Amino acid sequence: MNALHRFLTSCTAFGLTAGVPALAWSTGPEPKPAAAGDAAEPAGASEPSEGKRLHLVLESHNLPPEVVAAIEAELARKLPEAAAEHGFTIASTPAADVIIQMEVVYPNVTDDSVTVIQSIGFRGGEVLTRGEAQSCVHCQPEETVRRGLALLPDLSAALDVALAEEAEREALAAAVDTSEPVDVPEPAPEPPPRARMGAVGYVGIAAAALGVGGAIGGGVLLAQGETSEAGNLTFVDYRPAGWATLSAGLATMVVGGVLIAVDLGPLARRRRDRAAAASAALVPGYADGPMLMLVGRF
Repeated sequence: MNALHRFLTSCTAFGLTAGVPALAWSTGPEPKPAAAGDAAEPAGASEPSEGKRLHLVLESHNLPPEVVAAIEAELARKLPEAAAEHGFTIASTPAADVIIQMEVVYPNVTDDSVTVIQSIGFRGGEVLTRGEAQSCVHCQPEETVRRGLALLPDLSAALDVALAEEAEREALAAAVDTSEPVDVPEPAPEPPPRARMGAVGYVGIAAAALGVGGAIGGGVLLAQGETSEAGNLTFVDYRPAGWATLSAGLATMVVGGVLIAVDLGPLARRRRDRAAAASAALVPGYADGPMLMLVGRF
């Protein structure tokens, strides 16, 4: 097809206004959609429906003027009906939703028996759908137009998909409206970590256990009481040792209990305060580039 473009002879932009062909000459091989206010529609033209307004550009290469005129006349008859069948309305200017570039070429300048036809659908300057290049021998204007407009079903389907995707994106954008600040409740503060028993508490446990053992030993000695035998045997009185051992055991138990109470009371609160004050966290930051920062209190 690149070789075919070298034989550019004329480009005809084709639209419809009240059923009459409207022609505009251009110098480029590819149509570009114009802005909505770039060109005014002729008086009496009906306003195309929003979303599926169609404009057709006829590009002819190496075709005699009378053949181009015949194709234009056939397009004036067939295009409105074919477009309406697929939900399109005709726009008389390039300020349309979609543009069909219909290219008709005589590849051989000296031979007009072979015609090459191809149509491309554009939307917003981008290709929406592309028809296959078709060759036709001794092609009449009716057959040329029929093949050129064969793109309409695929173009309509592709446009429907594009419009549906745009509507979905707009609905999502409307649903996620960040114009008003949203109050996000602050998370509840985590309870301070529970401090474990300290060294004083473990000493108290050991002292209490030792006191229990001493009290049991003192009780055993007291139970034996006083022992005396006649003859050469020595008199033994276990009661003083029992009372001493029992007293020492009970005192040690009391000390152990006090140590445990102190460790679980004031000392535990002091450890909890230190544990709550010492905290660390990784937070994202940015200096020369993205980074993670260690933030904490110790």
